Amino acid sequence: MGELYVAGSGVAVGYVGRSSLTASRFVACPFGGVGQRMYRTGDLVRWNQQGQLEYVGRADEQVKVRGYRIELGEVEAALAAVDGVGQVAVVVREDRPGDRRLVGYVTESGGGVVDSAGVRALLGQRLPGYMVPAAIVVVQHLPLTVNGKLDRDALPVPQYHGGRYRAPVTAVEEILAGIYAQVLGVERVGVDDSFFDLGGDSILSMQVVARARAAGVLCRPRDVFVEQSVARLARVATVGGGVGGVADEGLGSVAPTPIMEWLRGVGGPVQWFNQTLVMTAPPGVGEADAVVVLQALLDHHAMLRARVVEEAAADGAGGWSLWVPAAGVVDARDCLSSVTECSDEVVAAARSRLIRRPG
Repeated sequence: MGELYVAGSGVAVGYVGRSSLTASRFVACPFGGVGQRMYRTGDLVRWNQQGQLEYVGRADEQVKVRGYRIELGEVEAALAAVDGVGQVAVVVREDRPGDRRLVGYVTESGGGVVDSAGVRALLGQRLPGYMVPAAIVVVQHLPLTVNGKLDRDALPVPQYHGGRYRAPVTAVEEILAGIYAQVLGVERVGVDDSFFDLGGDSILSMQVVARARAAGVLCRPRDVFVEQSVARLARVATVGGGVGGVADEGLGSVAPTPIMEWLRGVGGPVQWFNQTLVMTAPPGVGEADAVVVLQALLDHHAMLRARVVEEAAADGAGGWSLWVPAAGVVDARDCLSSVTECSDEVVAAARSRLIRRPG
């Protein structure tokens, strides 16, 4: 078992504007020429008997939250540099299933008083938005195990509080306050409460926008970032199609995703779009059980039913669009194959069934 390094012509040269992180991650490559670098992933891997690499864990404190890889040490260093802050610890918490959040724990030093909201605002000036903890919790001391290490299980659950509660007045405020509460997982949200003080982030802001649109209230993620509170967001949001209008279920003709547009613009043959994942089923699970689970996934996730459609154009360039049928149209039994052994050939054959041209 060892740490995985990546080398070759496809490796980048560093992180934009982050020289210290570049120096620690992009190191000299002993197998290449002068000046060539290899990327230190921080992933621990091992070779299995089939000659494949297996992921074991992390060799450092890098974590992945909402698609971003984050060095906890960088966040802790920025937090420790704040006046009045003593000891620090930054962890990833998942107090709601699937909702992973960065949380910072600090002690006060020098008789100072740490203002959690002020600390988050200061970190927002020094770190990218995705690296700012969703909450800063002030504790008397950091709990330790008998071995002197941080006792993560003993850290208190953060409480996301707004200011003094003020109830919604208008219909739009009522809708947005309800959406804030649903997305943030809190009981209620006052119209003056800050979305980000309650644990919001860029990904959750997209959920707010999507749910608001489904309810007939139109706004942008940028509006959530700038306005932050329900009252201010309600002033810039517009009502489209009537509040409480019918939500777009994403069926029928759908615009291609940004990555599909990019691939088409690159040029050259593009036969299929796919991702491959190998999963181990619990003992006793048979093909009939797999059909039930797969059918539920197909019916729930519209994009799993999507087909690529070629569109003709006057200039001959053409284009792509997606066609999404209704739930129940795609039969899971037609998407499932049973094999005795999972080999590279079997995976390639399954992938070939996803060829783009026939959809």
